[in-house]
Amino acid sequence: MAISTPMLVTFCVYIFGMILIGFIAWRSTQKL
Repeated sequence: MAISTPMLVTFCVYIFGMILIGFIAWRSTQKL
């Protein structure tokens, strides 16, 4: 692979963090 493992792990964690923050923000707007 051209991408090193630490960079790939950091990228995955970053993407997961963005999705998690976006989901929490979305849930906060969907007050049921």
